[in-house]
Amino acid sequence: MFFSPQGMQTAFANPDIQYEAETRIVQIMRWEPQNDVLNYELKIERLEQGQWHSALTQITEKNEVRTMLPPGEYRYRVDIIDLLGRRRNPAEWSRLTVLRALKPELYSFSPSSHNIKKGELTVAFKGKSIETNARIFLVSSEGERINAESVEINTAKDGGKAVFGKDSLKAGYWSLLARNPGGLETALPTLALVTGDGAASADGISAAAERPSRFWLQEGYAILFPLRGTFAGFFDSPFYPAGAAFRFAFLPLRKDTWALGFEIEPSWTYMESSGIYDDIQYESVNYVVSAHFFTGSLNLFFQKRLLGGRLALNARAGGGMTFLYDLRVRQQDDRNQWLISGEQFSGLVPLVNASLSVSWIWRGRYFLDLAFEGRLLLTDNYPLYGAPVISFGLVL
Repeated sequence: MFFSPQGMQTAFANPDIQYEAETRIVQIMRWEPQNDVLNYELKIERLEQGQWHSALTQITEKNEVRTMLPPGEYRYRVDIIDLLGRRRNPAEWSRLTVLRALKPELYSFSPSSHNIKKGELTVAFKGKSIETNARIFLVSSEGERINAESVEINTAKDGGKAVFGKDSLKAGYWSLLARNPGGLETALPTLALVTGDGAASADGISAAAERPSRFWLQEGYAILFPLRGTFAGFFDSPFYPAGAAFRFAFLPLRKDTWALGFEIEPSWTYMESSGIYDDIQYESVNYVVSAHFFTGSLNLFFQKRLLGGRLALNARAGGGMTFLYDLRVRQQDDRNQWLISGEQFSGLVPLVNASLSVSWIWRGRYFLDLAFEGRLLLTDNYPLYGAPVISFGLVL
């Protein structure tokens, strides 16, 4: 006896081929195969202005037909033609609704990392056009998928939460994937699943990636160039390429994706400029002036972790002191003369500074940091300096 589905059913249209503004939609109509059947005849009618109109009639030997129905209300039935070419009693009509498939969007999710040993994982996410019966997965770069055990989508279809069982979780970097009915899907990286035992997993992830670490230590190469004004008058070169920076950060406030703390930042730059000194008695003489330029500051330090702890955005702002050391002039006759610091500048000078940087972290312990820092000296002409810094560091 042939079985025909009864009642309301819903199918979703999935974009298959694009022809300029036209979207072709493919559905597969499939039914239970029967014995002693020569052919099946599929009839589909569409409801338009309260009346049913024929949309498709197709005879096939297979128990499925590919259709391209635009969104709308339909009814369908499958009649059987037996081996003698006779039609059996017509099947009853069944209803079908074809909806326009929507591509979901994901804007954010949390947490960005999870210790598998803590048990099941609950991911809260935000987005747009996420259908109430959407499916949520975790997907790796190799295509491996972890299905959510339960999914809740809010009534506004702009977010929800998904629960993943502990036994299904595997250490590695994963993306959150949302798939709407109809097959359209989107993915957002990155969620780090860690073992939490202090040892690296098969994907090179350790427990250190679970949240921002408490101490950051780094040192690197720095260039200093004036943006406005000069310090001690004669240092007017366009840039000073010899310099170094050291940073030590303490982050007592830490969450899964951000941290807040303090940073000590001493730096050194070798400054050298040349020029001509005009003197009425001794006429003009060429000179080179040089000094070591030291700064030290205490900064408020904020860090935002991304991509499962592989990337960090850092912001610093603070203040401190600066001074010149070993200030001297070399004249044309190669004489070296010490310059008394009090005659050229006011000794220790206060400064304020701010910087932004990006850190790339590997193995949970080592990182490369690219930063740009601005330093404003609080002297009479308020000279402003820029300092690009590239440094390597260690997470303690």
